[in-house]
Amino acid sequence: MVFLSLLVICFFSKSLAFETKTSTGDKKHYIPELKPNLTVLVEALNTTERIWLKMMSYPKEYVTCLYIKKVRLTNDAYDFDEWYLKMEQKWETHSIRVEVLGQA
Repeated sequence: MVFLSLLVICFFSKSLAFETKTSTGDKKHYIPELKPNLTVLVEALNTTERIWLKMMSYPKEYVTCLYIKKVRLTNDAYDFDEWYLKMEQKWETHSIRVEVLGQA
């Protein structure tokens, strides 16, 4: 599950590479031809806003909306809650921790 979540986060960083907001609210623009690096990923994840998933590469039965919300971001880990609407009736959540490879 953690590996899958890391893939989702990498997908977000790629789609957010065009414009991100820093923790101070400043907007940063990136050249689309450049691949995002770790700095871009950290800036994209360091937000209090919801990060909505627009595509999934794995089946999640009866899920219509999915977003992640940061709990904590450190040098070696990213803790977030994954929220999703199941059967268009009830919001459910899972807490997930992604650790930087070789750090934990």
